[in-house]
Amino acid sequence: MTGRNDWTSTLPKENNSYFYPSASASYVFSEHATKLPRFITFGKLRASIAQVGKDADPYQLQIGYDSLTTVDGVALSHIRNPFPLVDLKPEKKRSYEIGMDLRFFLDRVALDFTYYHATTTNQILTSSVSAASGYTTAVVNAGEIRNKGIELLLTTIPVQSKNFKWTNTINFTKNNNLVVSLNSSGQREILGDQWRVNVTATPGLPYGSIFGYGIQRDADGNALMNGDGTFVRTEEQILLGDINPDWRMGITNGLQYKNWIFSFLIDIQKGGDIYSATNMYMHGYSGNAVATLEGRDEWYASEAARVAAGVAANGLDGSGNYVENWTPTGGYSVTGVYAPGTVVNGQDVGGQTVERTIDPQVYWSQYAVWGNEIHEPFVYDASYVKLREIGLTYRFNKEAFGKKIRNVEITISGRNLWLIHSNVPNIDPEASYTNGNGQGVEYATYPITRSVGFNLKVDL
Repeated sequence: MTGRNDWTSTLPKENNSYFYPSASASYVFSEHATKLPRFITFGKLRASIAQVGKDADPYQLQIGYDSLTTVDGVALSHIRNPFPLVDLKPEKKRSYEIGMDLRFFLDRVALDFTYYHATTTNQILTSSVSAASGYTTAVVNAGEIRNKGIELLLTTIPVQSKNFKWTNTINFTKNNNLVVSLNSSGQREILGDQWRVNVTATPGLPYGSIFGYGIQRDADGNALMNGDGTFVRTEEQILLGDINPDWRMGITNGLQYKNWIFSFLIDIQKGGDIYSATNMYMHGYSGNAVATLEGRDEWYASEAARVAAGVAANGLDGSGNYVENWTPTGGYSVTGVYAPGTVVNGQDVGGQTVERTIDPQVYWSQYAVWGNEIHEPFVYDASYVKLREIGLTYRFNKEAFGKKIRNVEITISGRNLWLIHSNVPNIDPEASYTNGNGQGVEYATYPITRSVGFNLKVDL
């Protein structure tokens, strides 16, 4: 059992003290059980419960001015962001976990299992606020967030001989989180926003839910289409995904032959979502994505034939109704259902199923910031498989350097060397526009650094 009390200068005086206790217990049942199978060499049960406090980052409670520039000898300034909550409280996390450690076949197989449940209250976040307040962000106590999940660690030694040893380790984690409640008056806290895509804390949804504009659909799930073949945007932002993976796994293999040690780590993530503004630009603005080539040449040929025939381009008449003067012979193929109230050539075609070809530039531009701004197509499943680490070590014999040197090792290692699989095109699925709370949005982000290192270790 432990108990600790902290006092911090980064919280208001009336809330700057917080206490957090903990208790843990374990029982090695293999030392007392007499009827365990012979292949079980060790067994332990464990449990713990704790409360942990957390304060704010330094200087977040200070209000001051930053100088911008000087105009006609007068210094212009603005109030620093974010605005601090006057009665900011310490963040508290209450958690418990239970687990089991098992070893089999003379420690050739080891299994570690943990179930945990944690509730965080008064989480300290930097939240977006209306600029009409004089600020753009504020430091707030967000509310209550719950995390629960499991962790598995399996270690095996499949092969072991005099000169060779193969060790395999698999770790697996699965976490489910939920925003239980918010202390703010609104129903949603915006953790980060770019291009009107919001990463949020929303009651009843996972922390880090992504909201943006999508495509309106009918009761059967068909996309609703305007007369020109573009899609109808949802009137309000909708849930497009969340940043949390379904599970994560790491697979480490270590191979030792005499003085040589070779190891590598495969990192796997299943699920989790990311909005890629890079792909939005490539598709909807610059047309640099390979997908934008589809139907481009066919559309140019169709337009050349239309001009040669002296036919006016399709478009809106003086009443705002869509008029088709020409049937394109090629372009980007779209399918959907005309939205209610859509008029084509003076006729109401709402509800009719349509398959047609349109200008690829028109099609992709509707998703851009300067177009209809539909975010849905650029929210991707961020699953990946990576070669995270690799290393090769040579360990010299103790006799090689005399009695004064106990050990000498030379290691060559690499990290983030190979993205084996990704569901996100053109970018690293771990990319993020910010390292703060607004993860899940990226734009022109550098991929994770690939590194190669050399290490010399000498023990005297």
